[in-house]
Amino acid sequence: MALGSVSKYTCPDCHGVLVEIKEGPLVRFRCHTGHAFSPASLMAEINAEIDNGLWEAIRSVEERILLMRQIATLQSEADRPDMALKFERQADDTEARLQLLRDLVLDPAFFGHSPSE
Repeated sequence: MALGSVSKYTCPDCHGVLVEIKEGPLVRFRCHTGHAFSPASLMAEINAEIDNGLWEAIRSVEERILLMRQIATLQSEADRPDMALKFERQADDTEARLQLLRDLVLDPAFFGHSPSE
């Protein structure tokens, strides 16, 4: 930790504090366990972490939608049409909202890339 000043960032690998080390015009980051990053590699790791987290969130919400639809079917089979409709509407609403997240994840500009890159 004595190698530099404590940065605002955490290590993408172990989530420990990163120290910012300046060596002339060069800047690098290192955590207490030894993970080291240049600014570009730190950005790439953070982007990958965001991407993975967003896809995990999408998968979880998709499972929630499937479960709501299954509950709607079960309610319908149990002759509870009001409850079935409630769960179908909730699934439809969730699916519509999920599309916003999908659009964000699939937008190449979100991570600072243009479609031509």
